[in-house]
Amino acid sequence: MSYEEARKTLFLWYMALSGALIGFTPSPVIKVLITETSSILALKLNEIYETQIEKLLANYQEHKQKIQEWLNRGFPIIFVAHSQGNFFVNAYSDKGWLQPTDTNAPPPVIRVIHLATPTTKTAFQDFRSPYYTAAEDLVIAKFVRALAKIGLDANILQPNISLGCGDCASELNDFTVHSFTKVYLNLKYPLDKPFLEIVREDIERFTEEMINEWYTNLIGTSSGDPFYEFNKLALNDTCPICGIDPFSITDRQIDPPRFEKLTCGSSVEASGGYQVTTIIVDVSELPKNTTLHSYFEPYYIPDSICISHPPGVEQVKEIKVGRRVGTPNLPLNSYFKVNTYREMNPLTSKVVVIIVGEEPSTAWNFSLSCE
Repeated sequence: MSYEEARKTLFLWYMALSGALIGFTPSPVIKVLITETSSILALKLNEIYETQIEKLLANYQEHKQKIQEWLNRGFPIIFVAHSQGNFFVNAYSDKGWLQPTDTNAPPPVIRVIHLATPTTKTAFQDFRSPYYTAAEDLVIAKFVRALAKIGLDANILQPNISLGCGDCASELNDFTVHSFTKVYLNLKYPLDKPFLEIVREDIERFTEEMINEWYTNLIGTSSGDPFYEFNKLALNDTCPICGIDPFSITDRQIDPPRFEKLTCGSSVEASGGYQVTTIIVDVSELPKNTTLHSYFEPYYIPDSICISHPPGVEQVKEIKVGRRVGTPNLPLNSYFKVNTYREMNPLTSKVVVIIVGEEPSTAWNFSLSCE
């Protein structure tokens, strides 16, 4: 966040705390008190801006670090930004911080829902970042008028939805008609479609889009249908973990997929415990009909492993194997050929490894290499 963005944020606080009241407070005495309070508040905010701005920027840096950590781990992200939060998300986008810093991370998959926005644009300025500002929102209305009054010709995004209430401040129990929960997650208003339903539908739609985009980025698609590989990997839609009942996942940690490239001079290594681990291995640089060797050591407590190539075509499937249940020939050594197809494409050049730790105290090791 720049100092100018910080100044705008402080100014919006000022509007929210004082400016929105003056327009509809009936008592002249109260108006005078509010005006005096506003002056004091303005001086205090200016003091913060002049002497303590780093405190305001600290949260911004914390957000940046956390977001890029998520992106580096391959997490898709949906931001729901409200009021001043829109300054933050737009700043992230403008500065290129909605990108992973790890060059091995998959491309970012991000959506933004802007609520009550005082900004001049959305994060992506396209279908990935819609905005909703109520015409009755007194803070945004006052903010726009105040900017115009002091000569700032800022093209703030105009309100694009009407709540349809009579006395909105009273009906919503929010004198600013700006609250995140009381207004922008309301169960009744707008009358045409309540805000809670609007936000929920956007999140559901974005989730489906992002699953498509995420799988296409990691695995690719040759059929033109982004859900093709997801459904194929899900093995008849049971669950994308070797057909294991999704309700059996319970409280396991589910790690984001790792994306690796395998050559015959390297190996893919993994270890873990009570978790679900997915590794997507690109074998496009290996010669055709190369034999791979997978090594899986579940130790005492039984664990499960599934390897498919191309994704969805099982090469290795061992459910709950371990010394406690008497599994013979441990650790497991398996062999299978890759790149056996005449025509190579993003699907046929991937190996998908899924390992499920079955109990909290378990541990396992895995490796994949050329024979």
